[in-house]
Amino acid sequence: AFALKLAKEKNVPLDEIFYEKGYLTYEQIVSYLKKKFGCDVISKSNIKVDKSILKLLPDDFVEKKKTIIMSMQDNKLAVAMVNPADNYTIREISLSTGRSLNVYCIPYFEYEQYLKEYFMQKKTEQAAKDLKLAQENYDKALETEKNKLSSASKGGVSRNSVPSAESLGVTMSKK
Repeated sequence: AFALKLAKEKNVPLDEIFYEKGYLTYEQIVSYLKKKFGCDVISKSNIKVDKSILKLLPDDFVEKKKTIIMSMQDNKLAVAMVNPADNYTIREISLSTGRSLNVYCIPYFEYEQYLKEYFMQKKTEQAAKDLKLAQENYDKALETEKNKLSSASKGGVSRNSVPSAESLGVTMSKK
């Protein structure tokens, strides 16, 4: 009763509470999920995601529906879901991608780990892109300034040139 109450409070599947509290081992969770949903259970470590396919579903959908599009298998999309009995989501994915699906179950705690790693990697990749763009903009600005200085010095004006005394008509007396 405690585990059920906690699962409802946290809005997580019951198997997550059993695993989190150490009531069941990973193998027992996998066996339970396989019996409950009647499909293969996939581990996060066995997921090989084809990055070109990730763009088929928006991130907010993936997060809300707790799904992972993994790859194409025999012209079908391989999808891991926390709740593979969610026929509405399966239909939504199939209709939005125009593909049939091979559906797998993924334990909730592994899905959460995958999601954290996915968004961390995505943020890192975005930061790298932003840094590269900033460097390119800096390089362009630096080149523009160099060109301005170069053209200014060709016109007889240079920030660094100091006129000589003779050119100003000043004579220096020698002692």
